[in-house]
Amino acid sequence: MQLQVKLNLEYETFENIICTALEGGSNYWYMLGDIKGCPLPDEMPDKAPSERIAYGLWHNKDARVDILDLEDEEELLGTLTYDSVRDRMQLATENHLSELEAMISGDFDAWTADTLFQVLVMGEVVFG
Repeated sequence: MQLQVKLNLEYETFENIICTALEGGSNYWYMLGDIKGCPLPDEMPDKAPSERIAYGLWHNKDARVDILDLEDEEELLGTLTYDSVRDRMQLATENHLSELEAMISGDFDAWTADTLFQVLVMGEVVFG
């Protein structure tokens, strides 16, 4: 039997995943690489870098954020794009539904965001 789960993912929830992961939940394994298609500080001066990254990935089909291994900055772990985050969020509904539902309900922590961020970057939970 195959079941398909439909969830409504709002921008605010996506931003919470990205910001919580980038600002602490995932800091033990990732480093930012090249970033393209996300607003620059002078374009959104009141927003943190993580908010600008989330905004770019949600709104700009040309956005691209390379995620590198913290221990080996030459190793590309994955690249986030407009399309990849949509594909990987679907993957999260299949393998990490409870974490995704927690984010949507607002009942989440850094571990929850880290789990989903790893899925967005690498398609699976690799660290922690």
